[in-house]
Amino acid sequence: MLLNLSFLSFAVESGVNTSTKINLNRSSSTVFSTGERLDGWWKVPFGVNGSVFEGSAHFDGSLYSDDDPALSSTEKTTVVPTGDIDRVRAAFVFPSLMPAIKTLNFELGRLKFNDKNGLIVSHPADGVKLGIDLTYLTFNFQTGYTTLILRKSNGINLSLYDQDAKSDKSRIFGNSRLLVQTGAEFPDVYGQSINVSFIAQQDLAPNSRLIPEWSTEEYFGMESRGGLVNTQYTTLDLNGQIINNLFYSTFATYGSGKTLTWLKDNDSPTGYSYQYVPISSVLAGLTFDYFMPSFLNSSFNFRFLYASGDNDYSRSIEGNTSGTASQFIPLTASPLGNVFSPKLSNLVVAQLGGSLKPVSSQALQTGVKCLAFFRPTYGPVNVSGLLPGSNASWLGFEADLYGMYRIMSDLGLSLNTGIFLPGITPNGAFSTGTAAVQYSINLSIAVDL
Repeated sequence: MLLNLSFLSFAVESGVNTSTKINLNRSSSTVFSTGERLDGWWKVPFGVNGSVFEGSAHFDGSLYSDDDPALSSTEKTTVVPTGDIDRVRAAFVFPSLMPAIKTLNFELGRLKFNDKNGLIVSHPADGVKLGIDLTYLTFNFQTGYTTLILRKSNGINLSLYDQDAKSDKSRIFGNSRLLVQTGAEFPDVYGQSINVSFIAQQDLAPNSRLIPEWSTEEYFGMESRGGLVNTQYTTLDLNGQIINNLFYSTFATYGSGKTLTWLKDNDSPTGYSYQYVPISSVLAGLTFDYFMPSFLNSSFNFRFLYASGDNDYSRSIEGNTSGTASQFIPLTASPLGNVFSPKLSNLVVAQLGGSLKPVSSQALQTGVKCLAFFRPTYGPVNVSGLLPGSNASWLGFEADLYGMYRIMSDLGLSLNTGIFLPGITPNGAFSTGTAAVQYSINLSIAVDL
């Protein structure tokens, strides 16, 4: 009752944002889509230390048109409605409890899991978060379940069971996982900051839908079956200033865990059995940013990303066929290019870009980026059209152009375009017969109501 009364003593803030998107993509077929998205948010502050109750939700209705001749007439035009609660949290901020603790934060509800670089996980889960700001250290711990995330909003796709759950229209929710995230940020030393973090996920798929370990008969069925995929990610981040207006950021992540593999087994009557093997993988990155405020508030950047692969993988999901699995598998996909954006697994990306404000008096931002894609091993990448058995590393080149214009305080316009040139044989990894130039044009109009 006291908590409810405290809510009433503060003003409730709320708002609605609507955006219209028009998108045209061309790869193996031409896909045209248009959609309307409605986002709502609310915020109820209470207490004097910054405690708050807030949340947000969305509803999205999209119309897709695909001219692929392999589709039926009903499949060529589809309407896809989606919606979910993005965040609901009660955040409590406590004042200093002792000299060594500056503040203590406690959050409860549907919270977002994000790694510092945005390359491993970006996904909501229902749970709790604790943050402690010490004199010489900032520490946070977060845990939650994805059990109540709606099927269409669940973006974690690590196993064959995940794929089945995602495509099963009779399901309301997606696969369930337990997520844990913790991290520590240390004080700057000569302008350089150090952060360490750890992320883990435990697959909670039902055993009745999985292949039991030590099964000696290879599973072939109409329904795809695999095993549990449990992963952990330990990351070290360094970032800081090199000289005036030139900054750097670098990180290294070690990926561990376990995945099910069909292996040779001398004790098996068939000579093989399903066994869980360890995952040992690497993700690393380096970024340089240079700012020139005197020249149209421009900035330039270079980014290099490396995600390890595995030569003996037969497919990008649960594809290990021998020994330790060295293919890096992030929890969720990361946006790389506007057109070509494979999962950051068995991939090397080099990116060069820049942005500027051409009219200083207007809220207009424009930019361009060029990306080159390679694969470090001859294993699979989660894209279609690669030449089977090819030992080529080059995947292709992409050029993107984007612009964002805030016409009024409550009206915004954005345009994103891109073209991808696949690397075709004999030097590229794509088959000449299936590869084609791909492009994308996306226009979005957002209105704050």
